[in-house]
Amino acid sequence: MCAAHLRAGSVTLLAALAIVFLADGAQADFLILENGRTYRGTLKAYPDGSVATSESEYRFSRERVARSSNEESVAEVIENWSGEIGECASGTAREACLSLAKFCVFQERYKEAKKFFALWGKHRKWMVFSSKYYFILSNTKAKRVKEIGARLDAIMRFYQKEFGAEREPKQDFVVRFFKSESQFGAFARDAGLGAAGAYYDPSSRELVLWDMSLTNKNLTFEAVYHEANHQYVGAYYLAHQPKHVWFSEGLATYYETAKYKSKRIVDHGRKSQDYLTTLKAGIRSCRVTPMEKFLSMEYRDFYCGGKQESLNYAQAWGLVYFLKNTKDKGCRAFFERYIVVLRETKDDEKALAEALDVVGFEALEKAYEAFNKHL
Repeated sequence: MCAAHLRAGSVTLLAALAIVFLADGAQADFLILENGRTYRGTLKAYPDGSVATSESEYRFSRERVARSSNEESVAEVIENWSGEIGECASGTAREACLSLAKFCVFQERYKEAKKFFALWGKHRKWMVFSSKYYFILSNTKAKRVKEIGARLDAIMRFYQKEFGAEREPKQDFVVRFFKSESQFGAFARDAGLGAAGAYYDPSSRELVLWDMSLTNKNLTFEAVYHEANHQYVGAYYLAHQPKHVWFSEGLATYYETAKYKSKRIVDHGRKSQDYLTTLKAGIRSCRVTPMEKFLSMEYRDFYCGGKQESLNYAQAWGLVYFLKNTKDKGCRAFFERYIVVLRETKDDEKALAEALDVVGFEALEKAYEAFNKHL
């Protein structure tokens, strides 16, 4: 799950983007975005991991993916949609134009994507900025948009160097950067979300945020680094969205403190005083979740709202900060084994089980508590 977060003073406001994890045949009432399309109602999980509203929608989705692998079919789709869009005169045509631009991104046809984004932006009166890895759509100041683009490219280059995925990132992501909190909030609510600062939707690869520079410019940058971590880890490093929230949010919060200078990331993984303060308060009040339960905590329990959700974020940050900095060889081996198995198998439970064969819950928790006493 990808979280939106916004700090105001010492208060951490957190909001979550719902990602659906359903067992084969399970059903649930949700809203989901897939390739620019919004589905509401009852969703059903299928054996290949797809989630769809109905059997017919599932078949259509599979056929669409199959067609997308055929170069001639892709060109035909683009041509047909282009004819329907025309000069992008109506609201419906503009939304179709945006969907076509995203379709081109998914098909790695970036020149055509840029063309349709530009057409959409012209009629929507939004700026469309193209960086190395991103298409940024925005109605805020051009200077801010270019700054965000430079930082996004820098953090993506850094993640490639830090994690070393086999496949180098391409211009695969879309960013929607709103001028104001109210505009962002209206968009998030229309999508069925209650996000406070930013969120990333892995199914459409779209990062949505607003320009927080009037309150605290660094908040925008932290949100960018945080959500970009979700993007890189899910799309490239693991090639799937991790189900263990402590790992997903722990990495994102760990790297959100990255320091940018001269168009590159010069420092990362710095101690977060905000998370540390929240974590220590939770430890004193005995509200932290026991290690065994926390490592298997599900998304719906993690994103529970209020002070407990803030503490969950702090605990995820604290756990990854510990695993990245501890001198305990067993605990470091636990983390390394977890990641290796997760990348190889894409099986979260298998990864955790094999990591716990290296060091058990009790030893891990004991070392973690000892580490925290010296922070």
